[in-house]
Amino acid sequence: MSVWSWFFPSPEDRLEKARQLVERGRTAEARLELLDNPLPEAIKVLHQAENHLAKLNLEEAHRRSESGDDVGASEHLELAERFHHGGLEDAFRETRRDLRAHRLERRERAEREQAARDAQMLATAPDAPSEQYWPEDEEAPEGYVGNRDELEARLALLIENYPKELRPTVRDLGAAFARSVLEIDDGHPEAALKALRALPADQPLVRWERARAQHALGQPRAARSELLELRSLTGTYLVFGTRDSGSFLAQCTAESGDLKEALVVIRDARKKLPKHGSVIFAQLLVANQAFEEGERVLVKLCKAHPRQAIFFLLLAQVRVRTEHKVKAMQALEAYLSNTHCSPGTCGYQPPSLGVIRTLAILYLEEGSDLTRGLELAEQARSLVEKPNWEDLYLTALAAKHERPSDLARLGAVALQNAPPPERPRIEQHLSL
Repeated sequence: MSVWSWFFPSPEDRLEKARQLVERGRTAEARLELLDNPLPEAIKVLHQAENHLAKLNLEEAHRRSESGDDVGASEHLELAERFHHGGLEDAFRETRRDLRAHRLERRERAEREQAARDAQMLATAPDAPSEQYWPEDEEAPEGYVGNRDELEARLALLIENYPKELRPTVRDLGAAFARSVLEIDDGHPEAALKALRALPADQPLVRWERARAQHALGQPRAARSELLELRSLTGTYLVFGTRDSGSFLAQCTAESGDLKEALVVIRDARKKLPKHGSVIFAQLLVANQAFEEGERVLVKLCKAHPRQAIFFLLLAQVRVRTEHKVKAMQALEAYLSNTHCSPGTCGYQPPSLGVIRTLAILYLEEGSDLTRGLELAEQARSLVEKPNWEDLYLTALAAKHERPSDLARLGAVALQNAPPPERPRIEQHLSL
């Protein structure tokens, strides 16, 4: 039974309301009315709404990229891909090209500024040619859309994330390696892995890219093996742009099922790279129930990164697990306060469903401020893409205070879908 069906009397009514919302441009709301609607006509309207959302996210990705927010641009591009049902292929291609052009423009501007500073310092301005990673006599990959200059620029942007001491080896690895890097970036890890397996296994970059491809294919154990070989080859942990091999190794170890060893790995990696791996370190402290240390670490991380939702959510989780729910709510309210500003203004970031949902659940569980809790529950509902067990539980909690007649049915659905460790909590607060 659908989590949202209790809001409306019939699927037909919900479909009609969705059509009206689409006509008014409120496609995000329309989508929620259609996600679990059993009527065959609902699929067509759902795809129409989601394609509109894909277009909006492409436009937002372009705006974010123009403003220099590459992370935000990538997030919106990913959302657009998730919503797309065909017909916008040219728009996607154009947006990707624009995003690469913006990154290249900023890179070139930074290089020019650095060259000017160097020239001023040395009283000269040498015009050194830029590195060329794609061989001159090599054709572009089959099916590649774009000219050779764009191919070279795109590859250079990816390779500049490599440690400086390893970049010279890229040219020696040749076109097969360069093509594999592009394949992974384009979402084709299987083809990339096949080519990478034919390259020398004693090359650190080959091991790194093999690990990335294996992980993208959902094979964390194989990725972990590659990363262990990488560490054996280099004798240390390396930084690849915003990622580092130590955090990646800890992640793959955790995903392979060994949480204790993963914590050992990230502790060891942070001795070498103390500023890296903060997120997974905090996650592993919580997963290993190191709550006292987790509290200390997360309080510092929240102060250092007041707009990073993940740290506040983890801190709230620690405080809930140690029976300090009021402090957990205070942490989440602090995050909302830190990120409160209007769309289009400097520093705006989309609302965090995780924070809003967790805070709503805590308010409704405690009963300390039902008005605030129900307000947050409604806001969380508007942000849901695909309901999980927490959304089911929050809906049941809201029904307990607003529609008690629906509580037994919604509570049973929440209980059925919840992980076993969470079921006693649900039974307690829903009086099941």
